[in-house]
Amino acid sequence: MAAVAGIPVSSLYHLFRDRDSIIDALVAGYLDRFLDITDDISSAVEHHTVGLDQVVSELVDGYASLYRTEPGYRVLWLGGHLDGRLAAKDRDNSSRVAERLRTVLAEQPEAAHRPELVALACRVGVEIGDHLLRLAFQENPDGDPAILEQAKIAVTAYVRQALTRR
Repeated sequence: MAAVAGIPVSSLYHLFRDRDSIIDALVAGYLDRFLDITDDISSAVEHHTVGLDQVVSELVDGYASLYRTEPGYRVLWLGGHLDGRLAAKDRDNSSRVAERLRTVLAEQPEAAHRPELVALACRVGVEIGDHLLRLAFQENPDGDPAILEQAKIAVTAYVRQALTRR
């Protein structure tokens, strides 16, 4: 991190008290970026009528872009560096993403028949997508395109089925 910033390692410790503080700051920034991506899509949906397929596709593409452009993110999430405290922050962030997605999908025709299931379907859909994104990037820093496409199909199909099931 110091090398990327062009500063001596000792300078990092003037800004952060220890390694965990540095990781906390990185994680917080990455989690905020996830929410920003979701908010950008939410804003676009508010101004246009888009379907579930497009919402999921844009979310997967947006999150895949974060994996591609932020090697530190990949290292933290795929390398098992999230301790219990950071994993809890990740779960909380996933809940926040699911809530934002619920707000977007509440306006979709698929949600009209079962509004009580929208929150749960979004939570499970986010978890499915998160797992498949991790799988896509485990061995390929650009993401396996076939797995990314399957992530879109799986999340869309799950959420649609969950919301329309009688």
